[in-house]
Amino acid sequence: MKPYAWIVLYATLAAMCLGCGSSDSTDPPMDMDQMAAIASQQRESTESAGTASSKTAASQSPAPAGRDAHRETPSPNPNLETRRGFDLKDWSNEAAYVLVKAAADQTAAQLAREWNGKVLKDVLGKPIDEERGQAVVYQLAGHPWSIFATDSSQLEELVPVLSRQTDLLVFWNSDFNGWAGIELYRAGEEVEAIHWGVAEDALGEDANAALWHSEGQVTETYDDGVTMDYAFRFRSKLRKVTPVDLQQGEAFVNAFMRHHDAYLPDADQMPWVDENNFITSPLGPAAFTAVHAVEVESPE
Repeated sequence: MKPYAWIVLYATLAAMCLGCGSSDSTDPPMDMDQMAAIASQQRESTESAGTASSKTAASQSPAPAGRDAHRETPSPNPNLETRRGFDLKDWSNEAAYVLVKAAADQTAAQLAREWNGKVLKDVLGKPIDEERGQAVVYQLAGHPWSIFATDSSQLEELVPVLSRQTDLLVFWNSDFNGWAGIELYRAGEEVEAIHWGVAEDALGEDANAALWHSEGQVTETYDDGVTMDYAFRFRSKLRKVTPVDLQQGEAFVNAFMRHHDAYLPDADQMPWVDENNFITSPLGPAAFTAVHAVEVESPE
């Protein structure tokens, strides 16, 4: 597949760096090491550096850094079927996560049609062909949404297709300025969104107050004494949210997902292709209604 420029949904480095500049601040400027340390502390990442290979833009997005068969993994949540909210802490793979309010069978079939691939059903615990790209589509038991990870460059093409007849949630994060967002789509159009990040680092639409209906700020003070102001910006065609609501910060992100009866687990809980080319998850098969793979032939 040819690469697609993602203009609307995800602020890529090329788009975001145009006209970028920092706003005035009373805090002394920080060097890159300090900023990296703060970002790491904010995201509570416990992963070591490293990246899994991706095969094509339409194939499986890279798994979280440092994944291997010997690493300790958290125990499955016994209340997983009723769990709702936003539990993603590991953002190290820079993937976009797509939640489709449909069965995993339907989502996988749509992806296969869109990517000219084929669906491999019930692949949890099974090996896959390392010469082909894989997108793993899964659905947790008791949950109405199916989920997969993809490269953000695919979103411009996928959103209209996958949201044509059902709701679609997209989570993205920018490695360039640390901002993140969740957007809800219906019939190809955004109907609700929340974006958040360091206030003075907002760029593009996130820096344009006219594009948002409400904003709340949360101040965080870190162990080294550095203070950061985080902005949480919201817009919706469905409901109103006040600045006081957004001052809950990450708690509001949780509430956003619960409002839509959705759950995004942490990356370690998701099914991924391991280093032996088996699709695995520490949750075990009972945690899932289905785990499928969409196989796409890699280009020569």
